[in-house]
Amino acid sequence: MTALPLSPAALATVYFATLVYRLGHVAAAGAIGAVALIAYLLLEFRRLPHKGKVVISCMMAVSAVMALIVPAPLESARQGLHTACFYAAFFTAIGFLRQAAETSPLVRRCGQHLIAQPPGRRYLALTWGAHFYALILSYGAVELLGQMVRRANTLSAAGGDAAVRALRERRMLLAIYRGFANSTNWSPLAIMLVVVLSVVPGTSWEQVVPLGFLFGAALNMLGWTMDRFSAARAATSGGVRPPATRERWPVHLRILGLIVLVLGTAITLENLLDTHLILATAMTVPLISVLWILIQYRRARTVKAAALTARRLRRHVLTQFPQHRMEVVILGGAGFTGTMVAAGIPTEAVAQFVGSLGLPAIVLPIVAMWIVAATGQLGLNPIISVTVVGAALGDPRVYGLDPAVVAVAYMTGWALSTNFSPFVAVSLIVARLANTTAYDVTMRWNGCFVAAGGLVGAVGVLILHMLRAG
Repeated sequence: MTALPLSPAALATVYFATLVYRLGHVAAAGAIGAVALIAYLLLEFRRLPHKGKVVISCMMAVSAVMALIVPAPLESARQGLHTACFYAAFFTAIGFLRQAAETSPLVRRCGQHLIAQPPGRRYLALTWGAHFYALILSYGAVELLGQMVRRANTLSAAGGDAAVRALRERRMLLAIYRGFANSTNWSPLAIMLVVVLSVVPGTSWEQVVPLGFLFGAALNMLGWTMDRFSAARAATSGGVRPPATRERWPVHLRILGLIVLVLGTAITLENLLDTHLILATAMTVPLISVLWILIQYRRARTVKAAALTARRLRRHVLTQFPQHRMEVVILGGAGFTGTMVAAGIPTEAVAQFVGSLGLPAIVLPIVAMWIVAATGQLGLNPIISVTVVGAALGDPRVYGLDPAVVAVAYMTGWALSTNFSPFVAVSLIVARLANTTAYDVTMRWNGCFVAAGGLVGAVGVLILHMLRAG
């Protein structure tokens, strides 16, 4: 067996060293992971697209300025590198699940069933399908359902009217986009949960995930309501002729069972190892993914199935680990920069200033949610905005706020930012599928939804605050 090339080997080292550092608190492992991450970025830097080089250059410039301001720059940089390593390791782990899902016949059968729903149910089917499939496929859920939409939405099905076809495509792609983006409101397999739990002391995933799911469901239903009363729906009444399918709704139970298996195993590991759910998830996902790939080769003999699985995993490491370069730059860079900026924020001074304004405490998480959502349009990654806003506000209990309420506000702001940012991967994918610009998708198509979502989120945070305070 040939040696592993440097770039994939570096990212693999980041993953394993980070696990050892987080589980065993081995300082040497943390240092090795940090060196490996820097090596990976240096090796892949010349292959980054121009946008990636600009992003990482801006982040490093901001971090360099903050290094002159923060009280302990070396310690802040060390913490920033450890944060960046963890984000990169978590994304690397989730990539294995997407690899297994992309070749699963079951996933394609489920996607075909969603597309085959009649017009009256299609928006709900697509938005909830994207919502849950995002947990295992990540951006692959948008690619899978989006390509199926394009194949089903033919010109003949639109009666030869290209304008009607374009409007139908827009509605279906928006359903997928919103469903995916709203899943970041609660997904235990998304980096969002890692960031929010790290900046909001006094809360846990058991508290915030169910609440985040309710807020995500409210955003999904808001999107469906807006679609039903939209001019586009009126203009395309009659619907796309659904493709034929023999599948029924129970086909999705196996996908839900897989999600339950991943989360159940992660929760078990969390309790056995006395660690965090996110770290347990990073350990669980590759193992479940290997099992899923093995099942796909179940018709082969045991030895051959194992050999085919091993060959596929090696190919994934060799080809996909280098392809992770953009995500590692964005996630790792945002984690490092957010940590550096947060270290320079005088939390006590901010608390005194906020107290002098005499505002009701509940205004703070609502404004924070809107800030996180709005900065998405400016290209600011929610990792940075949530980290910085969270550092500025500090412990919510200082203001008499329930930490879970503040955490859900950040999570909802993150989901709205994903719906609104023309710089995130999902908006770029939808824009490519629709043959338009990401600005059109996020501002012209989705701007009203984000504005309405900001109001719905604010009312939800207010109601939650009143219920938890009572």
